[in-house]
Amino acid sequence: MRQPIASRAGEQAEHDLLGSGPRDLLVDFDRAYRIFHDLIASFRELQDLGPAVTVYGSARLQEGHPHYELARRTGAALARAGFTVITGGGPGIMEAANRGAKEAGARAWASTSCCPTSRA
Repeated sequence: MRQPIASRAGEQAEHDLLGSGPRDLLVDFDRAYRIFHDLIASFRELQDLGPAVTVYGSARLQEGHPHYELARRTGAALARAGFTVITGGGPGIMEAANRGAKEAGARAWASTSCCPTSRA
């Protein structure tokens, strides 16, 4: 029985896993099961949000910038229209949209992920 490749950080480990050719079927099944489980768990988290709008944008804009203020007003307007605001959970535009929604009394939901190549 072949052993899985020793894991390395970030994308290299993913490349090693996917690009290494034929593998033990149990290793492949285990990986597919974990991905499927995460997908179903994510859908279950989202199913109760109701109507929602996703806002993603620059993390480099700060309060006081015209685009930050526009995102904040947009988040509040979406909230008043009955939408849940979903963002990437980062600073800048996403923070502004979440903040606007919360200030309008609505739910704001942040979905974060771990991206090794992402920069703030």
